[in-house]
Amino acid sequence: MVRYRRRIDIIADVLSSAANGATKKTRIMYNANLSYTLLKRYLAETVGLGLLRFNNGGYEVTEKGFTFLRKYEVFSSRLSRVRRDMEMLMAEFRLLEDMCSLPAKTSVRVKKR
Repeated sequence: MVRYRRRIDIIADVLSSAANGATKKTRIMYNANLSYTLLKRYLAETVGLGLLRFNNGGYEVTEKGFTFLRKYEVFSSRLSRVRRDMEMLMAEFRLLEDMCSLPAKTSVRVKKR
């Protein structure tokens, strides 16, 4: 199953890339797995939001950007736990449903008198 990234995930990838030393557009583009068109859009957006700034020929994460990354990591971790719990609950639910259904080939015979 293909899982598309949400806008918030892409912004986090761009910021993470810049935070890990990728200051040039090309390096951020490769690290965040974006096309050049999307890179330009997300760089403009993150700079406009004050999450990144252009400095000395490269991009750097602002304090607001680092705050976003910390909150994103907490959110992402919690979301993973909720998804894992939800999968376990659904497995338990399917088990309970299976316990309440008759087997497909079993038929109940009623004796005629």
